[in-house]
Amino acid sequence: MKPSKIFILFVLQAILFTACIPQSQSSAYQVAVINAPTEARVVGLAERLEASLASNAYSGFTSSQRLRFIERSREMHSYRAVLSSAQIARTVGAEYAVFVGAPIYERQIEEITPVASLIKVLHISTKLQLEAVIVDPVTAKELARYSSNIYIGERIVPLDAQIPKKEDDPNIKEAIRNALADISPSLARQLQSLRADYIAPME
Repeated sequence: MKPSKIFILFVLQAILFTACIPQSQSSAYQVAVINAPTEARVVGLAERLEASLASNAYSGFTSSQRLRFIERSREMHSYRAVLSSAQIARTVGAEYAVFVGAPIYERQIEEITPVASLIKVLHISTKLQLEAVIVDPVTAKELARYSSNIYIGERIVPLDAQIPKKEDDPNIKEAIRNALADISPSLARQLQSLRADYIAPME
């Protein structure tokens, strides 16, 4: 037999052997974590939620890079967030979608002169609340919603201080950490329950 035919036969046998190996349903199970709705979007929030869920013993997420690419081509405003999240989850083959945003996401910067001083400074105030919603991609229905506490912060900095981008503001970052700690434990438990219900009939 010629070497090329031996090689082709070997490849075909490898394919058949792989097809016979039972695949773990749990390893294929995925959740798509989406940045939405548009008006409540915070840069990097979906990835932070994934990390927070992982710290609460939940894992199994669709590629965030792929989701960020798809999000750019979808209508993700509030009135479409549930439907669009369901569509994205179906597109990537995820069993459920979770979209996360900040319905309250504020930062104000004011130039002030403290009463006891003649030197002008900047007063920075922030306010943030996070919300995560689980969506069934088959029915395009909201299954559960989790809202954090509202976190308010403020600080004084010199007038010539460099002001970071809103998402990199230390007060905002601290508020996000606290807000994720509010919602992640309950969200992780619910996702674990949904996964158990999904996988049980297949075992």
